Amino acid sequence: MIIAVFLLFSLYSSKSFGFDWDSFLEGLYRCNITFQRPIYGDTYLYNDPLSTSFTVIDVFGDDYTFYINQNANSSKISYLSLNIRIPLFYTDSLSIGFSNSQRYFYTNIFNETGFSTDSILMANGGGLYLNLKATNQLCIFTVLGAVYYEIDSVADTLRPSWYGDPGLYWNGYFYEPGTPLKVKGQTDYMFFFSVGIKYYLLSGLYLELCYSNFPGATIKNMSYILEGPTDLKINVSSDKMPKPITIKESSIITFGIGLGL
Repeated sequence: MIIAVFLLFSLYSSKSFGFDWDSFLEGLYRCNITFQRPIYGDTYLYNDPLSTSFTVIDVFGDDYTFYINQNANSSKISYLSLNIRIPLFYTDSLSIGFSNSQRYFYTNIFNETGFSTDSILMANGGGLYLNLKATNQLCIFTVLGAVYYEIDSVADTLRPSWYGDPGLYWNGYFYEPGTPLKVKGQTDYMFFFSVGIKYYLLSGLYLELCYSNFPGATIKNMSYILEGPTDLKINVSSDKMPKPITIKESSIITFGIGLGL
């Protein structure tokens, strides 16, 4: 979405609504993408354990049992951070635009390991940034915006009910054996801010030091979703629902490397 806004801005600012490659490339060069790791401050995660199972019966009477094991957590967690900043207005000394900040947490809630591509606990934030050029090599920036936490994690997979079973049939669709059952949920949006400096090693290549304050929140009222031809929400009793996941407020200093003017 944020890239689409930038493209529309580029078209709007082009000459007579014709495509101006010089303006487009100038704006593209001024986009920033930064990869960061924390060097000071911790983020803590808390949730109670859960070990349960539930069974789904389809229209043919075939039954499919899912086993849920949610590990207890009460410790600090590490993460990777990705920040993208796209200018809407810029001069030689300042730029103003949209910022997107994502933190991918290293967790083991539903037996995922590491930074899994199909099991994600993340913070996703967006807002406005202001970047000021202090010297030829040094810039100061700040970001004000909103962030939410979300989980999208594989808790189990669909097993065949009998040998050769094509899968669970529901509302005209077959869900094949091996289809992931995911736990999904997210918090409301909350305020966050960042302030930092960029030091350019070369034109378009910089080091970044950033302080950020992220709010605490709890992911609750999560859902079991069987992914397939169309996502199927599975309703269960309250005692079988995932336990709430709490991320504590954190003040973090990160260090990273980035590309862009």
